[in-house]
Amino acid sequence: MALVFKKIADYEWPVKVKIPNKGKYIESTFTATFKNVGRKSFNDLIEGGDDNFVKTVLLGWSGLNDEDGSVLEFNDENFEAILDNQFYVTGIIAAYGESMQGALAKN
Repeated sequence: MALVFKKIADYEWPVKVKIPNKGKYIESTFTATFKNVGRKSFNDLIEGGDDNFVKTVLLGWSGLNDEDGSVLEFNDENFEAILDNQFYVTGIIAAYGESMQGALAKN
């Protein structure tokens, strides 16, 4: 059977966020919708800094709640709050890299 080339515009991937708490980390997970960035564009993104990277690849999320337990909607205000939290930014970048590495490791 021949391999079928499909353009993948976006995909979902789990994001692990480690929040420090009393000398340990509490790890939680949410699901990100990532934009599939082409190989050439990916190299440019790395050079553009963390905020630019996340703004380009993160298209949405699910499984993320606010402190009251309500669903945290994907909107400009909440997106900016996530961008201001290094623990979330680190998790998002790591998850995107993991999604790319996994594809390389399996081939």
